[in-house]
Amino acid sequence: MLDTGIYHQDLLKQAIRNSLTGRVRKVLTTLKPNASKRDILGKLEKNFGDVKTEEIVIEEFYNTSQERNEDVANWGTRLENLLQKAVDKGEIDSSRSERMLRNRFWRHLKDTELRNSTRKFYESEMSYDMLKRRVRREEQEMSTRQKETDGSGRMLKYLLERLKKMEYKIDQMNNSKEDQNQHRDRESSRGRPRMRTGGMRGRRGGYINSYNERPRYRQYYNQNQNLN
Repeated sequence: MLDTGIYHQDLLKQAIRNSLTGRVRKVLTTLKPNASKRDILGKLEKNFGDVKTEEIVIEEFYNTSQERNEDVANWGTRLENLLQKAVDKGEIDSSRSERMLRNRFWRHLKDTELRNSTRKFYESEMSYDMLKRRVRREEQEMSTRQKETDGSGRMLKYLLERLKKMEYKIDQMNNSKEDQNQHRDRESSRGRPRMRTGGMRGRRGGYINSYNERPRYRQYYNQNQNLN
């Protein structure tokens, strides 16, 4: 916007001064009233700009990768900012920035599944912006599928828990019914008359305990009859 010539230079200088507040605005008090916009930006850069050396900036770019909870859009924006710093400091030629962005962006995606599903786009030599758009779309579709899978998994878990509760109730009912049957059998056996285990009682008292004693009883009976 500074170099387009659309806006008058005095308007740009005033807009820069008005956008600053606090300690940052006080820095501009050391400049002359007729200081150019370049003088203003240079003063701000010296006091608040990035003081990292060229070597540190380029090292940050080559060592960075997508963080665990960082989505594709934020990962690409962060990478672009790092590369631009390296370009501004003269460490990287702007003509190489496109290919460097593509390679670093795709190769250092955190999600292996996302990287594999977008390999065809990377290998097609499409532009960085187009590649980023394709990867973002795939990321969104994967997120949607994952939510659907999680929903199905929660439903299956709920049904299994209900099934276990039903089985437990059925077991309780069967055990209760078995206990009732056993109790009924015990009550029924208590009311039944008991069978005598002794022998047959004779006419004159005593028991005939076995079949072999019956002839002697008859003999004794016949003898008494003869005496009479």
